[in-house]
Amino acid sequence: MAYTIKWEEKGVYLRFYDTLTLDEVRQSNDELYSDSRFYDAKYQVCDYLDVNEINLVSKEVKIPASIDKAASASIPGMKIALISTDNRLIELGNEYIETSKKLHSTWVFNIFECLEDARNWISS
Repeated sequence: MAYTIKWEEKGVYLRFYDTLTLDEVRQSNDELYSDSRFYDAKYQVCDYLDVNEINLVSKEVKIPASIDKAASASIPGMKIALISTDNRLIELGNEYIETSKKLHSTWVFNIFECLEDARNWISS
């Protein structure tokens, strides 16, 4: 398990590190969705700054986007902040966002290069 989840007063902070895989993304989603706090959350901060290997391909981002779309019906307007400086991760993040929008997710998305900018955005 190369991620940690930290529950905060109004949301959740996920930190991914080492190798990022579809299984890790699925496991983190399963953990979030099985926690009753998730349904009161206003934001998710997904920090990928410490990922050093990506074993995830473009077509695989459709899977979490589809699952998250269903959750967005129960939690409209949640802010999703993705953080990375890696070009490939940013590209995958953009594909996730575009897929989510095509599926009519009610969530609001943004990509940042640092945690501070993401925190400023979720609190605005």
